[in-house]
Amino acid sequence: MTARGYNQFCGVARALDLIGERWSLLIVRDLLDGPKRYSDLLHSLAGIPSDMLANRLRNLESAGLVQRAVLPPPAASKVYELTDRGKGLEAALVELSRWGVELLDAPTPADSFRSQWMALSLRSRFRPAHTEGVELTVHFEVDGETLAATIHNGRLTTRAAEPGESPDVTVAGDPAAFAAAARGEPVAGRLRISGKPAALAKFAAAFESPITSER
Repeated sequence: MTARGYNQFCGVARALDLIGERWSLLIVRDLLDGPKRYSDLLHSLAGIPSDMLANRLRNLESAGLVQRAVLPPPAASKVYELTDRGKGLEAALVELSRWGVELLDAPTPADSFRSQWMALSLRSRFRPAHTEGVELTVHFEVDGETLAATIHNGRLTTRAAEPGESPDVTVAGDPAAFAAAARGEPVAGRLRISGKPAALAKFAAAFESPITSER
């Protein structure tokens, strides 16, 4: 869907023909957590012009990666969501996140941050084989936002936390500390973790991360 295709008989080139435009993969990233309104995407994709978002969504719809839907009542909001084809990009984005987190150091003053952007890093460290039969909710608090991660019988889902929720485990810190943890680096004293011992043990088993030892 780029203005000019690569005209190469190669899977990578064909994929980039569809999702190689600026912002396209980030739209997919933000829709992996579930359907979102246009205004939600405009907020989460910090810095994207509204007309460019509309253009990219049209292109992704034409490519069969995104579709429009209406949430059931009482919300009844018009939203964008990934098709099954679009969801197929999750594994590639998880690996890209795993590779890219090695490039993260301290955020610059120009860098924006959303807690939901940590979701792919969590998926890259998640160990489903260690969570069969586990029910656990973890809140990751950073810069005034909270990402809720729910583990249900070997499956991890993420979303924005709802007000008044009581998670089993809470982890709080700044973006740089979470990035360091995603790289597998020691983060002693940089993150605060709380929860009952049984919940903390489940959390430690679920994620391949030094976060689990920070108490």
